[in-house]
Amino acid sequence: MLKFFEQEGRFPRHVGELPKAAVDYVAGQVKVEPALLAEYDWSGRSIERHRAQMREALGFRESTRADEDVLAEWLADKICPMVFTEEGLRAALLSRCRTLKIEPPGRVERIVGKSDPGRLGLETLLEEIVKLRRAKALGLAADLGSW
Repeated sequence: MLKFFEQEGRFPRHVGELPKAAVDYVAGQVKVEPALLAEYDWSGRSIERHRAQMREALGFRESTRADEDVLAEWLADKICPMVFTEEGLRAALLSRCRTLKIEPPGRVERIVGKSDPGRLGLETLLEEIVKLRRAKALGLAADLGSW
């Protein structure tokens, strides 16, 4: 889980997310059978304690509701005008969390979804016009293609 967090910037949600080769390697290092990982309790006090130890070792902290709001605002203001795919938004959000040394919130999908302009109204329309003006100000060629 520690190496997964270092590489992915988040904890795995279940054992299936861990690469078999990595599990086999670590099991060999600590001289246990890789199959024992299936017995690990992915909920409860033990995993919470282990996650806390890993966050501390890596200098990260858990995210808060306030962090979620700040991340959503950052995503909408700084990233949405330039990134148009949900996967791109998700990657930018995870990268930002890593930079800030915050464990990504469990509600990443909600934050990425919040960055959508939403139902069209006058205020939303005006916000989108500002985003378009920012994009035009970059002076990018019209034939850049899709991302």
